Amino acid sequence: MICEAAARLVAILPWRWLGAAGRGVGWIAGSLFRVRRAHVEAAIKNAGIDRAPAVAARMYGSLGTALVEFLWVAGRPHRKIDDLVSLSPEARKVWDRPRAAGQGRIVVTAHTGNWDLVACAAAAHLSPSLAIVTKHLHNRLLDRFWQRCRAQRGARLVDGEALYARAAGILRGGGDVAIVIDQAPERASSVLRLPFLGRLASYDLLPAILSARTGAPIVMALGRRAEGRTHVIEIPLVIEPPRRASPAFVREATEKLNRSLDAFVRAHPEQWLWMHRRWKPVAGHVPSAAMVPRLPPRAPAW
Repeated sequence: MICEAAARLVAILPWRWLGAAGRGVGWIAGSLFRVRRAHVEAAIKNAGIDRAPAVAARMYGSLGTALVEFLWVAGRPHRKIDDLVSLSPEARKVWDRPRAAGQGRIVVTAHTGNWDLVACAAAAHLSPSLAIVTKHLHNRLLDRFWQRCRAQRGARLVDGEALYARAAGILRGGGDVAIVIDQAPERASSVLRLPFLGRLASYDLLPAILSARTGAPIVMALGRRAEGRTHVIEIPLVIEPPRRASPAFVREATEKLNRSLDAFVRAHPEQWLWMHRRWKPVAGHVPSAAMVPRLPPRAPAW
């Protein structure tokens, strides 16, 4: 298969060469073929970030490097990657805090840095019980390769039907659940519209609802590319849920996550995936305070 062959070929290269190779891939995609280049530059300008063309060029370089790095890791399935990804000192203090027995964490993340490499490293070395709420790629062959590589590194994948119930069960069992929040939701219910990088974007309330109903804290963990071709995980925000479930908490937590992600992207604009159709409206969505669902009191067994 082409993907496996590419992974084996890239795996021959030393890690330190991957940056140059990735920037070349990014130049081909962003400057030669200009894949969604107009959309990317317009989004950066709408956010009020200066020098949009230069930021866009660096984003494509980062994206190309992330792709090459993922192929390298896929081509070396037995190679440990804990030396490639680390927690910042502040994030380490947060992650290592003692937890009550049976208390899982909702790890909220986004497409920053090399998100797949960070997810694989987290599953292998930071959270052996990590389950990732995932979407599938439209290309089935690519999707099977992508999902298989992540699973080989210990990441449990959660998708399909009864998503909420399955995620809640993992949290109640003491496992961690990772949810990406920077993609437009595919449903109209349980969604809030909030200003993000200069325009209104839709936010899925799933992380906050899970926190309110299970008592699991929300930990925002975002990866960024550091010097020396390694990656650092930052934890800019932790949200502890109240003892009683509250629609107000769901809204406030979602707003806090939005503001924190906005600030991180503005601080590292070249490391976020501006190619997303992040600001597209959700079909059938009716902006209303009533979109935050009523929550029952948390059951004692939770």
